[in-house]
Amino acid sequence: MSGFVDPRFVDLLLSRLNELESHHKEKLIAGSVEKIEEYKLYRGQLEGIQTAIREIREVAERVFVDEN
Repeated sequence: MSGFVDPRFVDLLLSRLNELESHHKEKLIAGSVEKIEEYKLYRGQLEGIQTAIREIREVAERVFVDEN
């Protein structure tokens, strides 16, 4: 049971991260960021979110493939 990953949890996590990614992209594209520091913050967060999504997908694929 220690290696168990609930696919629903992975889906929920990825769904929330995708929503957050969309929000950050919209904020940057809309030009509603007024200061360069704020832009850098949103851009850095967006890169972190995208990295997290990619890594979670990679781990989930390995776990679910290894289980089958």
